[in-house]
Amino acid sequence: MCKEQSRHRSQWAERSDHRSRFPHSLATEYMNLVPRGSSSAKILANLIEKRRSRVLPNATEDVLPAPGELVIHVRIGDVIELANRTVKEMLQTPTYFYDDAPPAPWHQYVKPLAYFKDIILQSTHFKRVAIVAASHIKLSSYPKSCQYLTISKSYFDDHGFKNVRLRTGKLPDDDVLFMASASAFLPSGGTFSKIISEVVALNGGEIVYHPHMQNGN
Repeated sequence: MCKEQSRHRSQWAERSDHRSRFPHSLATEYMNLVPRGSSSAKILANLIEKRRSRVLPNATEDVLPAPGELVIHVRIGDVIELANRTVKEMLQTPTYFYDDAPPAPWHQYVKPLAYFKDIILQSTHFKRVAIVAASHIKLSSYPKSCQYLTISKSYFDDHGFKNVRLRTGKLPDDDVLFMASASAFLPSGGTFSKIISEVVALNGGEIVYHPHMQNGN
């Protein structure tokens, strides 16, 4: 696993208050099983499968993706709201979160519309699209995030996708279960999205576009 992943995982593990506040969360279960400074998609996949088995076979489409649905993870919240760029600029060109690090896909959290272009051109077999988004940090408002999501959804609507839905404001565990259960998954940048990709792949799903394959230009 890359250094960025280990660094982020170590910081996350140091947040001991998460264990006390959310003792039954996926994050706590995962941290209890995985040593600090490492990660394991296989362990996370096993934890998710246990939860999925509890909701089947009567799970609604709000809990698990619909058959033939492309699930897209989109980063919003602080990475958009605190960026010194307009939404228009972020939609037009790649945005990198860490100014002191070389431009790289792992910290290109906010994807420009060009990131979706090949998906639209090459993925006509998808009947539906679900865009999953949530803020990692509580802010007073999310005007730029809402604008980004609205334009991104419209981009798919305008290119002939008939069933495009936004899935926002859900609990983290519910989002992880939903995304990891996808038969086809389009990740964003960052460690969180990458490990979900690994779980989807372990489950036999299709990773439509991997954040470390292209730079998003």
